[in-house]
Parts: sequence; structure tokens; C-alpha cells
Amino acid sequence: MDLLRTRAREAAFLRACLDTKQPFVVDNTNPTVAERARYVAPARAAGFKVVGYLVDVPFAVAQARNAARERVVPMVGLGDVARRLVTPTPEEGFDEVWHATAGPAGWRIEPLLTTPPLF
Repeated sequence: MDLLRTRAREAAFLRACLDTKQPFVVDNTNPTVAERARYVAPARAAGFKVVGYLVDVPFAVAQARNAARERVVPMVGLGDVARRLVTPTPEEGFDEVWHATAGPAGWRIEPLLTTPPLF
């Protein structure tokens, strides 16, 4: 969305990538299953391998980074995304889901393990 600015342009670009089998990356916060489905379902239908990343940043760290960058995202937006976040799962149509966390030694990226419910 940052580059294309409107959903209409984004949809046209997505359709062009799907139609021409051009690999693409969605670099956007999509905290809910419904928001991710806009990309996952058409990509799966077009035969793409779909890989998701959960970038896990503590809320306080996100607030501090945001403040240091002169409020890139309104603070209410950070809270809204955090509140609505649903952890992605393979059942959504992902072939792989990765979990990225920040630590003292830098970023760590590992498979996101999902376990079925016990009941």
C-alpha cells in the first residue's frame, strides 16, 4: 500500500502478478485472517507457494521506534493492530509460516509452530 497508495492500484498490481506468474511480496500489516485472505486465496488459486511471516515486536518497542521516527503510525493505529492481531496459521492457506523475533543478538527467524487444540 505504501508504494501503490490505493486499494484499486494494489488490486490491479496483484492481478497482474497472478496473471503473469510474477512472484510478489506483500509488505503490509495484515493482522486478521480476513485481511490476509485478500492475498492468500488468490495466490493459492494461481498456484503460488504462500509464505507468511509473523514479525513479533513487543508493543513497548514498537511505540518507542514509532516515537523515534516522528510518529510514522498514529499511536492509536499501533494499539488497533495489536488488539486485532490473529496469529497466522497454515489452515489459512499458507504453505509456510515463519516467526521473526527481535533479541539482543538481532533477529531470529524460525518456523512458527502451531499445535491443534486439545479439545
